[in-house]
Amino acid sequence: MGRGQGGHSDWQRALGFTERCSLLSNIEDVGELLRQTVTPLGYDYLIASRLEPFDREPFPAMIIARHWPEGWYERYMKNNFFVHDPVARRIRQSLHPFRWSDVLDEVRENRCASRVLEIAAADHRLRDGICVPLHGLHGLQGAVSMGGEHVDASKQALAFLHLVTVFAGTQMHKILSTDSKASGLLSRREREVLLWAANGKSAAETASVMNLAVSTIDKQIASAIRKLGSCTKTQAVAKALWAREIRL
Repeated sequence: MGRGQGGHSDWQRALGFTERCSLLSNIEDVGELLRQTVTPLGYDYLIASRLEPFDREPFPAMIIARHWPEGWYERYMKNNFFVHDPVARRIRQSLHPFRWSDVLDEVRENRCASRVLEIAAADHRLRDGICVPLHGLHGLQGAVSMGGEHVDASKQALAFLHLVTVFAGTQMHKILSTDSKASGLLSRREREVLLWAANGKSAAETASVMNLAVSTIDKQIASAIRKLGSCTKTQAVAKALWAREIRL
């Protein structure tokens, strides 16, 4: 698929994408297929997340598929960029897809917010992109954000991106719903504690993030270790990832 092509060929590519996507049963496979489909338009990287309207979860718990530049996720997490990321904040206010550059124009006076996009552009080849909010019967369900160094932001390209992204997001949430019904070994809090552990947080750091006592975190970890038949926290994290109880 090359840039500058459109019309009937766009529709054929979108139809081919939906046919292949509907056969996939793994969220990462859906994310990879979407990435391959949008890369010819300059969108080399993407991240897909779910959003719960009333629940406050840590950023890692919301990610369902990630294809980011090497080092950007680690930097994003270490510096807590999610708190200031203007694209992430705009998602809950948007019914329609929007470009990152439009958001940057709106937050230039906010140094913390604009700095996130500036670092992404200067150091990680994320100069511009598009974010597609995903809405369902119960409102906002998630979003897919994708970008690159030189993106095609024409009206025709954005229409194509919107179509395939919405279908991919629907398939991801369908898989996610099926997985959650099939799993459920760990409690929600146990999964959250293990997820923070998987991202390198100590019990004390996790307690601070979750606003809980360290003893409570230790109890949750011990319970998860027991339920997963593990001997150590590291082994429990590995088993939880394998069983899809948690996702990085």
